[in-house]
Amino acid sequence: MAKPGRPAEERDLSAWFMVSSLALVVVLALVVYDETVTRRPWKKYQRDFNALEISLIDAALAEEKERLQSESVKSRLDKIDADLAEARSHLSGEEYGQAKRDFHHESLLADKVQQSLIFMRSERDEAFYQWKKSFREGRESPEAKKRYQSLDEEVMIDEEKLAAQKEKRDEAEARLAKFTDAVYKLESERAKITAHRDGLVRRRAAVLDRRVEIRQLVIPDLGVVDRCPTCHAAINRKGFDAPEIKNPFRSHPELADILGKNHPPERFGCVVCHQGQGPQTKGVGRRPFNHGRNDPYWVRPMLERPYAETSCVKCHRNEWEIKCAPTLTRGKRLFANLACYGCHLTSGFPKTKRIGPSLNGVMDKASPGWIAAWLGDPRGIRPRTRMPNSWPPLEGGADPAAGAARDDEIKAVTAFILTLPGSEKIKEASPAADAETGKRSFIEKGCAGCHRLEAVDLPPVDDPDMYEDYGPELTKFGSKGYAAWIEAYLVNPRAFYPETRMPTVTLTGEERADLASLVASDGADDPYPAPDGLDEGGLLEKGERLVGIFGCFGCHEMKGFENSPRVAPELNGFGDKGPEMLSFGDTILDHQKQTWLNWTRLKIASPRAFANEREVLVMPDPELEKEDVEAAAVYLMSFRNDPVPAAYPRRLDKIQRGKETGERLIREYNCLGCHLQDGKGGHVRRVIGDPGLRPPELTGEGAKVQPEWLFQFLKKPDVLRPWMTMRMPDFSLTDDEALAFTQYFTALAGKDDVFVQVPKQMTPEMTAGTARAFATLKCLQCHQLTAGPDVKLSDLAPDMALTRDRLRPSWIKDFIADPQYLMPETKMPTFFPLEDDDDPDSLMTPLADWLGGDAWAQVEAIKDYLYLLKSSETVAVMDRQTAGPD
Repeated sequence: MAKPGRPAEERDLSAWFMVSSLALVVVLALVVYDETVTRRPWKKYQRDFNALEISLIDAALAEEKERLQSESVKSRLDKIDADLAEARSHLSGEEYGQAKRDFHHESLLADKVQQSLIFMRSERDEAFYQWKKSFREGRESPEAKKRYQSLDEEVMIDEEKLAAQKEKRDEAEARLAKFTDAVYKLESERAKITAHRDGLVRRRAAVLDRRVEIRQLVIPDLGVVDRCPTCHAAINRKGFDAPEIKNPFRSHPELADILGKNHPPERFGCVVCHQGQGPQTKGVGRRPFNHGRNDPYWVRPMLERPYAETSCVKCHRNEWEIKCAPTLTRGKRLFANLACYGCHLTSGFPKTKRIGPSLNGVMDKASPGWIAAWLGDPRGIRPRTRMPNSWPPLEGGADPAAGAARDDEIKAVTAFILTLPGSEKIKEASPAADAETGKRSFIEKGCAGCHRLEAVDLPPVDDPDMYEDYGPELTKFGSKGYAAWIEAYLVNPRAFYPETRMPTVTLTGEERADLASLVASDGADDPYPAPDGLDEGGLLEKGERLVGIFGCFGCHEMKGFENSPRVAPELNGFGDKGPEMLSFGDTILDHQKQTWLNWTRLKIASPRAFANEREVLVMPDPELEKEDVEAAAVYLMSFRNDPVPAAYPRRLDKIQRGKETGERLIREYNCLGCHLQDGKGGHVRRVIGDPGLRPPELTGEGAKVQPEWLFQFLKKPDVLRPWMTMRMPDFSLTDDEALAFTQYFTALAGKDDVFVQVPKQMTPEMTAGTARAFATLKCLQCHQLTAGPDVKLSDLAPDMALTRDRLRPSWIKDFIADPQYLMPETKMPTFFPLEDDDDPDSLMTPLADWLGGDAWAQVEAIKDYLYLLKSSETVAVMDRQTAGPD
């Protein structure tokens, strides 16, 4: 039997109570610390940021104090203070007191008259109502009429009294203002000098009073709750971009363009571009917050540059070049230039032209040996080719059988494409062709705008966009092909390849023969040997099968493959793929490194790196530099199904659409290979010494020419300058392309018109006077079709009879007034110089006796006259005797 103990109520439990109480206090302290510190790391960030901002303010205050203490500013402030003290002393004088009392007295009297007038008007209105009421009741009350007239007279008297009293009040107020305005003016002047310091003081006080709290953006349209500003307190503020300031306290890069008015955080937030978890403010498992880099449960970790640029596509999907997204733009251009869409179905590239030449009839163009060598190592022959390598050389130590299989495949494809029939019958090359003459034609006909040829002396390539390397490298073409094919191709390139970007250039038969001889002679002494066994049995079938596997028809037109489907996976939505949907083969075994980005980078840099015994990969190697691999990965990541509400995508207006399409076409047709625009391009211009024989600049083209004329000219270029050896080639543009070019140049000029109104008529007297002015200024000495005894070909100018249909009247007027400003290289003399360079209206005239010597009236008359000229009239003007104008 247990020994009975003391009753529970008599036991001493104080020690246990003390221990448990202490434990509770400790646990409570730990809970409070965990809640307020461990789970609130952003508090320290905010306090640190406040301290940083205070230090910046204090530094700025010290600089401002030093400025205010400088001799010049201090003396100015001392003078203002002295004048202010004197002005304020007048406020305590008798004169100011009397002016103040007079103002209050006159204001009181004006208020009394005003109040009386209000009551009097009410009585008058009531009397008017009673008078009119008597009319409606069929009887007119003479008493009501008399009362209304009497009250109306009293109202008029009171209105005169009020006007007079207000005048007295205004006079009193003006006397009072002499004292107060002097004080206010001096106080305002002083406040302007100390405004920056005072603002810093107020800002410092506001920072000291700033609460430490969660700051979040709630954007219902995007479904975003974004707490990034809790730590990134200066993200939308200027002045926090000094090198010593580190994140999260820095201003956003390119703040004005990326945020500012374009993407205010209040409307866009942060995670819509950077991804991540907007509400998250702490790390996982007591680790420091690291934006999801150490949290495997973040499905969409935060994106940093350049990968944050991929989010731009959400709202700027149809834009070719996106400002502030250079890597994304580079990747998109790379994707288009390499024609990745030829094998991969991709939105935005549904009907893009093939970028490679047609292989139909290639046996007439290239030798079997060259074709085999090209397939084996395209960049070994042409270092800047866009052709990827489908049969990359094997590394040292590779299985000899693999090397033999590679060579057999190259031979099979070579044999097959040599059987593809052409559409043109190739004749023999002209025997009398002269390669040396062809060198001159290569420059004069504009070939150097797109092609490089070592045999022709050209300036070094210095354009980062390589406009002059737009077409195939022609150096060593003689080791590849035949003069007869070049000669036939120059007649009509589209007969050989309907999708070619090569225009039809105006050439004589001799010029074509000379150019063909020049190109075909370069490297003719070093031909590529033909592979043995091209006629082996089964080789053609094998080659045709390999073409279908490798998808050569994605870039090249090939008979029999016109309707073949793409051979590679669709890329739409590729950026949404998780690592579990990608095959890492035996290449990346570390699970932590099996990420979308690592897979994509390696796939682009080495397309067959993930091949194994079960997976045979055939994607060709584009042999990209590291920067291009990164740009391509950025662009591929943008292929995400991540729509935003309809109010967010940028909608281009007509002018913006014109610019967007035009910039793409400018690149596609290499317009800047010949023409200069805004200081870019113009490679051909650099090899033509005489400025008068160079292709014209495109800068300001939309402000210069009429849209309708430009459309027709682009469709079928006319000869504007018959004396020039270089002509605008015919690109066989579609109506849509010609319209897009027209809209592009019009948009660049800030114009939105389609039809231009030209002057209709002039009086006979004005016509005769202007014609004589033409003769005096010798306009037709240069504006003719043949050179005279004292005129060089390069001094000639277009026929002025074309003005009516070609040029805008506003441009003509500005050009006559100052031709060098609109066309810096023009040989058009300045007939109306400025008397004062800073005054655009101060034109001087050489025709003092015409139209009263009014230079602008003369310019206007010449402009109008140009729109009346026809070819016969220009001849008539040339036949006139030179005489002074009326």
